Order: sequence, then structure tokens, then C-alpha cells
Amino acid sequence: KYILTILVVGLLAWFPTLIFWFFKGYEATWLMGLTPHNLVNLIRGHGFLYFIDYKIFGWNPWGWYATSLLFHIFASSLVFYLVFILSKNKLLAFVTSLFFVASTSYNDVLTWGSFNSYYPLLLSFILLALIYYHKFKETRKYLFLFLSLLFSFVGFYVRETGIIILPVLLAYEIV
Repeated sequence: KYILTILVVGLLAWFPTLIFWFFKGYEATWLMGLTPHNLVNLIRGHGFLYFIDYKIFGWNPWGWYATSLLFHIFASSLVFYLVFILSKNKLLAFVTSLFFVASTSYNDVLTWGSFNSYYPLLLSFILLALIYYHKFKETRKYLFLFLSLLFSFVGFYVRETGIIILPVLLAYEIV
């Protein structure tokens, strides 16, 4: 019921982004600058999610923003899980994730921000890296350490700012 509530609040809070005008004037034409659309150009130019959205939805902005919204709701669910495993308090995790999913401070990511889907996707990888590192510390199973490192590595390729995952893991280890 917690995750379902996070989903509903996220959809209610961010549904208007599906008709946001900014995409029509910039984001769609930006992808064309990454031609030819091969893997190297798309990764280097952070365009692979745009390319996938283009192939699925064409130039319809609602689909591109829907991808971002779904990643945001997924990241918000991961916030719930991370806060829960750290605090063992479902109510605290629920309230934290509700504030996160509906927070207007995330507005730039879902509306104005370039590469919209990349930010919540990167956040998901950061949270998954932390969750699996926490599980590794609890269980000492190297599978969890491998998964944490895998999400750290993949996060770096989603956006170069994913390098922040390593200092965050180091801070977690120190604390």
C-alpha cells in the first residue's frame, strides 16, 4: 500500500508535465544533433534514452515525459526502501518518499532539465548502489557488493555526474 500511494501521489503531482511545452521547442531537435545515431554518439551525447523514446513515441512529448515520470516514481520507491532499511521505520520511509515524489524542488528534472529521463535514472542507480552496498555490509555476501559496484559503474555511463556514487559509498562506509 505504501508503494501504491507513492505511485498515485507521483502521478497526481506530475501528470501535467506530460503536456509541457518546452520539449516541443528544444528537446526533440537536440537529438538530431547526435547523428549518426550509433551507440558511441548516443552514449557520448547522453542521447540513448532520447533515441529509445523517439523510436517508441516518435516526436510526441507526452511519451518522453512519461518515461521521466516513471523513472521518478521508481526512484521515489527506492527512496522509500532505502530509508526503511536504514531506519527500520516504515512511517518515516513513507513520509520521506511522499515528500520526495511530490517535491517541487525536483521540477527541473521533470520539466526544464535537459536529458530529463537521465536524472531519475541516475538517481535510481545511485540508490540501488547504496541499497546493495548496505545489504553487502549486513550479509557479507559478495553478490551484493558486485551489484553495488555494477550500479555504480552503469550510473557513471548514464551521466558523468554518476561519479558521485563512489564518494557517497565512501561516506556511507565511514559513517
